[in-house]
Amino acid sequence: MESKAFALWTGLFVIALLAALAAVVIWMSGVRQGERVEYTLLSRQSVSGLNREAAVQYRGIPVGKVVELGIDPADPKQVRVRVAVDSTVRLSAQAWARLGTQGLTGLTFVELHDDGGPPWRDPAGAPLPMRPSLWQDTTSKLPAALGEARQLGERLNLLLDDANRRELASLLANLNRFSAQLPALGEQSTATLASARQLADELRQLSQGLRAVLAQAGPAVGQASARLNQDTLPRLDQLASQAEHTAQALDGLIDSHTRRPQQLLLGAPMDPPGPGEAGFAGAAR
Repeated sequence: MESKAFALWTGLFVIALLAALAAVVIWMSGVRQGERVEYTLLSRQSVSGLNREAAVQYRGIPVGKVVELGIDPADPKQVRVRVAVDSTVRLSAQAWARLGTQGLTGLTFVELHDDGGPPWRDPAGAPLPMRPSLWQDTTSKLPAALGEARQLGERLNLLLDDANRRELASLLANLNRFSAQLPALGEQSTATLASARQLADELRQLSQGLRAVLAQAGPAVGQASARLNQDTLPRLDQLASQAEHTAQALDGLIDSHTRRPQQLLLGAPMDPPGPGEAGFAGAAR
């Protein structure tokens, strides 16, 4: 009789111990009733790799798990995902989700993102939208990028075809020949410039000589002197100034083409647009 009572108490003790262990495990796992709330997610993208019991993270911290996966009865083109999230995590109306992948294991999980604040979302309210994952976003843009790269390759092929290559080679050959002629052209231009300056000096000397002669001629030639002073001599001065300006402009032109010979083929660079003109950089600021 005593042995039966001992066995009974032993069995009851083992059962109580197992129940206590189960309660501790349930408490530590955080699945007690009321500790988690469920949200519905809707996705128009594939959720390949996502399974039930997959982790749910918020700002990189595990906060729940996936409890249900299926097709949305209201729209067969959408995937319906139910997640259980810790009740301490409060989501706003701007909250959204997307799929993520763990680095080493490659397991797929749900990432929750929230860009807003109060008022907080009702878990039983509207579903959270799921946006494309980084991988899905990249792969969706890949065909367009490949198409642009193909167009770029085709344009490069057109630019570098046989006819264009021959024209480019001819252009470079002409540029080389012109560059070889620049020293001789510079010497000729220097001589021309010296002659123009000498002409300007002689015109000034002539003007000064005429002024002196008229000053010594006396009243008899006063009227002619006045006419010369008012008409002829100013024109001589103007002609001398124009000759000097022409010499300076020719000197600048020679110097510019000596430093940048490509201007003869491509033209001089355009001045940047000023205030009020189209393309003025200051307008953008």
